[in-house]
Amino acid sequence: MPAIIHVMRHAQGYHNIGSMGVYEKDPRLTTIGLTQCAQVDEASPFNPDLIISSPMKRTIETSAVSFQTAITDGKFVVLLPDLQEIGAYPCNIGSPRTEILKEFGNIARSDLVAENWFGEGTCNTWRTNDIHERARQARLAIRSFADRLIAERPENPNPVILVTSHGDFIPFLVQDYESGRISSTQHFQNAEWRTYEFTGKPNSERARLRETDESLKRRNAERATEREQEEGQRQWTHRLHRQDQSWNRESLGSINSVTF
Repeated sequence: MPAIIHVMRHAQGYHNIGSMGVYEKDPRLTTIGLTQCAQVDEASPFNPDLIISSPMKRTIETSAVSFQTAITDGKFVVLLPDLQEIGAYPCNIGSPRTEILKEFGNIARSDLVAENWFGEGTCNTWRTNDIHERARQARLAIRSFADRLIAERPENPNPVILVTSHGDFIPFLVQDYESGRISSTQHFQNAEWRTYEFTGKPNSERARLRETDESLKRRNAERATEREQEEGQRQWTHRLHRQDQSWNRESLGSINSVTF
């Protein structure tokens, strides 16, 4: 286990409450969300070597408050665009780099973030092939960071990396589709974190993650079977397809309402 990867879903954001929340662009955390983060920091289960986050405000804010002790000790939050949420609802569209730095520049490192990063590539697509590829690229980046930490500090062969991302994207990131089913007890809750390790060949282009036995025990869960994973992936893909169709209809309705 050369690197310990803690993956956390952001705390409660304004888009998580009420049906209209999804129309707020790049929302921040609610008061409840901030409390959730403070509870994580108070428990202090982490001593991270690196903190990585989606560049969306709710994930940066989650990292800033949940890992405040580590940040106070001099750690920064590295922003990785591939960790952003799935889809084109306004709540899942990020903010320009200059705006992010204005709010979080004292704690964030944005070397990997272009000015309009949220409109580039396949970040906002619901197409499953694109999501799988983005998740793979994110895993490769995380593994590269881990390799760099080990190379720079060989006396620490098990660096701890914290990764903050989103409820729809995390199942693809960790390749655990059972965790994506909202009806499932495996679903990531707001501010929930689980622990993973890379498996397989060190230079594999797939860079697979696997939840540790200790993490499963901590949340009183069993590892999903292959059949459960297949069913979870089928339902998850179907749900994303419905979201895509719904957003396309809503977008068309907005266009048709314009007077000119």
